[in-house]
Amino acid sequence: MRQIIAIGGGGFGRSIGALAIEKYIVDQQNKENPNVCFIPTATGDNDAYKVNFYDVFTKLNCNPTHIDFFKRTINLEGHIKKQDIIFVGGGNTKSMLAVWKDWGLDTLLKKAYMTEGTDKSGLALVLYVGLKKVLQTHGLMI
Repeated sequence: MRQIIAIGGGGFGRSIGALAIEKYIVDQQNKENPNVCFIPTATGDNDAYKVNFYDVFTKLNCNPTHIDFFKRTINLEGHIKKQDIIFVGGGNTKSMLAVWKDWGLDTLLKKAYMTEGTDKSGLALVLYVGLKKVLQTHGLMI
């Protein structure tokens, strides 16, 4: 089942707490060891943010990965297709969208979400609340 989970702050971004939000997100996939990809573009691929992500989602028995745009960038399409959950970090949304558009990630995410284009049963896309509205405004999300 594909879905968008919009959250407004909290979570692993600043400090690691009770993990209630993260557990809820993982539970929506209803599978063991889901593949979770973090996209921290809006913070300029902040290293501390990524460390917290790996710490949390490893503890939750996930297979965590991430996509960097300000270092060496991987094969985006192949990587997106392997994910059960894509977690988009908050930050500078305007800059993030410009980078995504330049790399074509906006189109890949829309395709994966709209066609359930992952290798799995469905894609959960986790967005910060403000980001969902921006993506809708730019025609990137339904």
